[in-house]
Amino acid sequence: MQSRVSASLGVSHTLVVPEEYPRIQEAVDAADPGDTVRVGEGHYEEALVINKPIRLVGEGREQVVLEAPKGTFRLLTVNIAARRGRD
Repeated sequence: MQSRVSASLGVSHTLVVPEEYPRIQEAVDAADPGDTVRVGEGHYEEALVINKPIRLVGEGREQVVLEAPKGTFRLLTVNIAARRGRD
């Protein structure tokens, strides 16, 4: 895997699913605060836990479907700001 500079230095990175990470959660776990997780076209069945500020971007509203236990979502762009004090 490529080396990365900390987001605390103002540098953000883009992690790509499924080319670099087979599952969205794996990319989210590997992301640093401020990074972008770009999700390629496809149907993903997983429940996500996101506990840091990242950007989650789908490759088109009709092309990226996230099916989770609480419902089915079409992913375009979501900015996540983690709340302090919650795990």
